[in-house]
Amino acid sequence: MKNYKSISVLILIAAMSLGFFQPASPEEKLDEFAKYSQKLMSADKDARIEASEALGRLGDSRAVVPLLDRLNDKSEKRDVRESAAVALGHLGDIQAVEPLLAALKDKKERRNVRESAAIALGQLGDRRVVEPLLDVLKDKNSRVRSSTAFALGQLGDARATEPLIAALMDKKNDVRLSAAVALGHLGDKQAVEPLLTAINQDSYTRPFAALALGQLGDKRAVEPLIEALKDESPLVREAATSVLGQLGDMRAGIPLVAALNDEPSIRDKAAEALVALGEPAIALLIPVLNNENLLVRATAASALEKLGPAAVEPLLTLFEVENNPIRAEIASILGRLGEQRAVAPLIDALQDENSSVRVSAVVALGALEDKRAVQPLIAMLKDEKDFIRSTAVIALGRVGSRQAVKPLIAALNSEAENVRRSAAFALGDLGDIRALPGLERLAEKDPDAHVREYAIASLDSLAWSFADAGVHLEKAESIARKTLLSEPNNATFHDTLGWVLYKRGEYREAAAALEKAVALGDYLASAHYHLGLTYVKTDNLEKALDAFETAFSLDKSYQETAKTDRALDGIRNNLEFQRLLSQ
Repeated sequence: MKNYKSISVLILIAAMSLGFFQPASPEEKLDEFAKYSQKLMSADKDARIEASEALGRLGDSRAVVPLLDRLNDKSEKRDVRESAAVALGHLGDIQAVEPLLAALKDKKERRNVRESAAIALGQLGDRRVVEPLLDVLKDKNSRVRSSTAFALGQLGDARATEPLIAALMDKKNDVRLSAAVALGHLGDKQAVEPLLTAINQDSYTRPFAALALGQLGDKRAVEPLIEALKDESPLVREAATSVLGQLGDMRAGIPLVAALNDEPSIRDKAAEALVALGEPAIALLIPVLNNENLLVRATAASALEKLGPAAVEPLLTLFEVENNPIRAEIASILGRLGEQRAVAPLIDALQDENSSVRVSAVVALGALEDKRAVQPLIAMLKDEKDFIRSTAVIALGRVGSRQAVKPLIAALNSEAENVRRSAAFALGDLGDIRALPGLERLAEKDPDAHVREYAIASLDSLAWSFADAGVHLEKAESIARKTLLSEPNNATFHDTLGWVLYKRGEYREAAAALEKAVALGDYLASAHYHLGLTYVKTDNLEKALDAFETAFSLDKSYQETAKTDRALDGIRNNLEFQRLLSQ
């Protein structure tokens, strides 16, 4: 508890900087000011604290006077006065400077109130308080010195540099920590050497000294920070890793690669730092794809993807080396990068003896969605490994070529359940009526429950596709009603039936189905959009606008769809509809 108390104010400042204390809107201020001003006079201490915090968030200058009354009332509870000081800092009104300064300088004042007053003065940004704060930096109370050091950093005045450098040698941990943070804020290069010295001090100060050096951006920090990557404290190693990325010096490249083997948080920071180093880091990251640790390999792969096009050429060169132990990993990265130059080498890799390479190439080709891959992927439906056949089925579905329909229908008869399941899934995406008999058979008779579920879902997708295209609508309605029999509480299936009925001109029936869909799944943007279209057709404009507003809030893409949807031409001049489109 003691350590927690010593950094409580710093935690508060961190929360503020991360946006936990957001100002209220003007509308909220009008109603809330009166409410919380009244609550500030409550007999209940907790209510007064809540009111102080709320008035600080509101950002209304009328709150300054009542908050100053709380701060100046020495008979008031300590926690309330502390909250009032914090709130005055949020409000940023210079009326509070003198009372806050008086509270800080009063050595008989309660310590927590003095701490909060110091932090508030830092937030107010009035540089007239710099000299008084420098005097308080010598205070006997270490927590007051700590808060004052932080406040001086917030004020950003160069007069504080040398006193803060001296504070790096303070006997108390929290003062040294705040001094390091403040020097980072000040950005004065005079602080580099003292901060480099501080990196070799206690583990409490070292990480903050490292972060401050990163803010100063001085290359003299590179070698000491590289050494700090070996520190016994994970906090120090993590801070050093982050800062080395900011400094962008290639001397840190190899040490950062070594840091990929560290704890997860440090590994992630090391990857970010390597990405920050840019193209020169690619050659360092590629060998890591052969690391024995799966998570390390994945982190390196992710970093290479973030480096983007610059990584493609070296990856392709290495990929074409036969028997390369990292070919599978490279194939996966090339697919995720969306690099079309990789299509031909990936097609060649489908013949690799290593099944891991073959399956990675299949997945990558599916991700690239290049029609050149269709026939080679069809050939993979005869691979000896059923997991590769199943993956090839999914890849063909992603590529979306009609050439794949017949082979995929044949795959519905596979002895391997995972192949049948994948084929059902892919055919649903392709939306070809030739798949209907095979999918219906699987939905009714397949011995595997998962295959039946996939087949039913794909039948629903077929019905949806037919409705979208305005074809086979009678058959689409039959399919949609059958799928609903299997899952009567499936919101998506009700949406599909409603969409089909809308396309058939059965608007009242469509509305009933779509109302059921949104009742079961209020999160379905498509159902709300289709319901809005249906209400337009039934001349229920108010309900239509409500449905569109919900659809747009759930999925912005429907807002773009509505801008060109000819079915909405009749209401395009409606002012409320125009407002919804422009939000």
